[in-house]
Amino acid sequence: MTYKQLNHLKPSAFKRRCGIHRETFAQMVEVLRPDLDRTGKRGGQCKLRRFPRKKIPIK
Repeated sequence: MTYKQLNHLKPSAFKRRCGIHRETFAQMVEVLRPDLDRTGKRGGQCKLRRFPRKKIPIK
């Protein structure tokens, strides 16, 4: 069930579904909001390069 769908539930149904009161859930979302709203590239950067930076002469 999505966050938007949870907002349409009655308080008793919300408590039954989530196990916490709506106010507690709102506080948890408020704490996590910066991480949920982050923008930009997700995931780690590739640590291996396809080609080395410096050219190594072959003898």
